[in-house]
Amino acid sequence: MIVRLWTTRVEKDRIAEYEENEHGRSAPMFRKQPGCLGVMFLRSGENFFALSFWKDPESVERLKTSTPYLEACAFYAKSGMLVGDPSLEVFEVSGGFLDLRALAQANLSRQ
Repeated sequence: MIVRLWTTRVEKDRIAEYEENEHGRSAPMFRKQPGCLGVMFLRSGENFFALSFWKDPESVERLKTSTPYLEACAFYAKSGMLVGDPSLEVFEVSGGFLDLRALAQANLSRQ
C-alpha cells in the first residue's frame, strides 16, 4: 500500500470555501481514481492535508495523468485560496494497522 500526503496552506478568509471544495470537488475526484483506497482531509490551523491511500505505486502514477485530477489541480492553482506552493510526499507503508470498524463508526465521511 502507498500513502500520499499533499500539504498546503489556505488563506484565512477562504477556509470555509476550501473545505467545501475538499468535500464537493476533491473527495469525488479521489473516488473516481482506480486504485484509490480512500482519502482523509486533515487540518491544523491554516495548514491543510489530503492523506490518500493507494493500492500500489502504479495507481499513484496513473493519478498524475488523470483528467479529473488535473482539473482539480488547475482549479486550486487558479482559485487564490492557497498560500504558496503545495507540497507532496509519497510513502510506502511498511507496517501498522487501521481499525476499519472504528473508522466507520467515527462517521468521518461528509457526503
